[in-house]
Amino acid sequence: MRKWRGEQRPRWSRLQNNMNYDFDDEPTITLQLALDSMNAEELRKLVALTGQKAPTRKGDMAALIVQHLAGERLRTVWDGLDELQQAAVAEAAHSPSSQFYSGQFRAKYGRDPKWVSEGKTTYDRKPTALCFFLYRNHVLPVDLKARLLKFVPEPRQPAVSVLDPLPPTYPRPFERWNQETRIRERGFEEVPLTVHETERAAQRELLSILRLADAGKIAVSDKTRRASAATIDAITAILEAGDYYPQAPPTDKWHDSNTGPIRAFAWPLLIQAGGLAQLAGTRLQLTKAGRKALSEPAAATIRTLWTKWLNTTILDELARIECVKGQTGKGKRGLVAVSERRATIAEGLAECPPGGWVAVDEFYRYMQATGEDLMVARDAWGLYIGEQQYGSLGYEGSERVLNMRYLLSLLHEYAATLGMIDLAVIPPVGLATIFTRYGERTSSRFSAVTTA
Repeated sequence: MRKWRGEQRPRWSRLQNNMNYDFDDEPTITLQLALDSMNAEELRKLVALTGQKAPTRKGDMAALIVQHLAGERLRTVWDGLDELQQAAVAEAAHSPSSQFYSGQFRAKYGRDPKWVSEGKTTYDRKPTALCFFLYRNHVLPVDLKARLLKFVPEPRQPAVSVLDPLPPTYPRPFERWNQETRIRERGFEEVPLTVHETERAAQRELLSILRLADAGKIAVSDKTRRASAATIDAITAILEAGDYYPQAPPTDKWHDSNTGPIRAFAWPLLIQAGGLAQLAGTRLQLTKAGRKALSEPAAATIRTLWTKWLNTTILDELARIECVKGQTGKGKRGLVAVSERRATIAEGLAECPPGGWVAVDEFYRYMQATGEDLMVARDAWGLYIGEQQYGSLGYEGSERVLNMRYLLSLLHEYAATLGMIDLAVIPPVGLATIFTRYGERTSSRFSAVTTA
């Protein structure tokens, strides 16, 4: 399990945003220090929860709160929390950093704990008893933590939901204009799922690709290492049942719903990154390892290819999401290292139950809940769609869009191409991959990769 990176700026309620101090990411503060750092109004609202009249001086209010949490009264206050609030305290108490991470908690439990009571205005909102435990930056004071660990149970472990059986259709949202009624219609339509079982196909395709390279029929760019259009057509022709999505002539130049090559694009890069082929002029030729792979079991070779792909710099999968601009400009500085992104996804896959179908959205939620939080960019303001000022991916809510697109790119184009996961997909118009399945082969291979 990789160490949780934490959140750059934990979200707080407006009440808590009024506090004017900050602690380090992994603080070692005491209750007294936390209280001393609060202003009088904040302390007065917290004292009101004790049922006693607030003194005038800040020091006296802080002392009253310390007394309220002294001895066995701490257990009484804890017992007065609701189930979700107790879970929030448990997460911080059993965290090495003594911090509560809101994003991880939300992914694990489905919603946030209640920090403030309801009120007509911001001023009317009062803190809940949870604020006796967690302070600025969701910090649990170390002296409270030591006492809480004596009776607060460990939080439950996150779990991933498995679909059993896989549904035959998927409700795809739609929005279209009805010419007759002159009304924009919105709703859902059931779309059949197409299942791709990839394990055996990947092993056969690997050998076919190696033979094609051995015959000198894979031409690639000496700069990008990407295969030429003619080569991609040749590779598509030898893929089992073709690529995931058939190519159709676009209705016009503005509406092309084709996905483009996926497996046919990935294979030449995979064998280069895995050391099975190298550039000779404008074409690939097999290396000594590549020739040896022709006579060895393909499964072992595929395992090596996946291991080496996790650390390759031959391609950043984000580059395949061509609508995201700024990747080679200012946005490049804010990107997380590609090997770190891949490792996060690989470790998440290794923890999925073998043989079960998992929705991609659920897999993303599970990674967040376990602390294996996928982060494509630490600063996404330099990345944008359409127009830099209004289409920036730095705006709130855009992070998940960017992370999910990257996740789909890696799963679809590389993990599935190598037979590490099976896919259940719908037509590319509207949505992309919906479900992935992790078989017995995936569990063992990913465990070997992540523990190496």
